[in-house]
Amino acid sequence: MEPQRYSESDLLIPPLNFGMVYPGIYRSGHPNNNNHNFMKKMKLKTILVLCIEEVSGNEQFYQDSGIQVLEFGAFVETLVGSFNYFQTCEVKLTADLVSHRN
Repeated sequence: MEPQRYSESDLLIPPLNFGMVYPGIYRSGHPNNNNHNFMKKMKLKTILVLCIEEVSGNEQFYQDSGIQVLEFGAFVETLVGSFNYFQTCEVKLTADLVSHRN
């Protein structure tokens, strides 16, 4: 019996550190081209970018997939304090978005 062959389009590779925060809300590191099939399968509607540095490379994919990108890097850059303070703000921002998404 010959082993089943898979095409590259069959591979579903999540972005680094991908995980669920709340039902329907996920977090991860910055995605790359290897993650596009996985992201298509997730049927994402919106991506929040919380990193300070400018990231690029997925703009065409987001546009073609109808994914809205909201960037909060300037907000994150103004935060003063420890990493724990950033995590608190991230959780608060996510909670606010969840409560207003319907």
